Amino acid sequence: RFGALRKRASLGWCRLGELATVWRGTEKTPGIAESVVHTGNHVGGFWQSDRVRSLKGGAVADGQIRPGDILVRRVSRNCARSFGLGIGIRGALVSDCVLIARPRYRVGSTRLLFAIRCLMALDFGPGLLERGTGASYLAQGELGGLEVPYGLSRVCRALFGLYRRAVRCRCFEAMQGVESRAVRKLLRADGGEA
Repeated sequence: RFGALRKRASLGWCRLGELATVWRGTEKTPGIAESVVHTGNHVGGFWQSDRVRSLKGGAVADGQIRPGDILVRRVSRNCARSFGLGIGIRGALVSDCVLIARPRYRVGSTRLLFAIRCLMALDFGPGLLERGTGASYLAQGELGGLEVPYGLSRVCRALFGLYRRAVRCRCFEAMQGVESRAVRKLLRADGGEA
């Protein structure tokens, strides 16, 4: 089924590594500081922390979180479904159990998140990335090579408008509802455009 979707040029398939810089968090586990973003900071579809003070201004060093960064658990059950934006953690350091995708210049973070999360919402989506048995893991190199339907936001323009509003309101339930609708359109039996 992925092969059939992959043939649809209108979906604007592109390797994630061409759309974003992908790297692994730098802080070694176990024994990380409470101020470091770790797997438990994925809450309600977003990456956030009460213990991390967000930098308000000034430059953010390499390896620190910037607005628009997309984070995902590197190791855990259903890790491929933990993609989300960082909220209120600008300047935070990240544990080595988390991977970060920083959208490149002119790549919209919400647009990229929509493409990734809709792909991972497909029943076969996580299998494109997850490895191992029991506690799954994602490989940094494979994440960069993942083909994502970056043009999905154009194909599903109305749904993407709803998605952007849901992201702005931090309403994960609404985000998931839009993702489900987009997936249903992608999988229409007639194979027509979404």
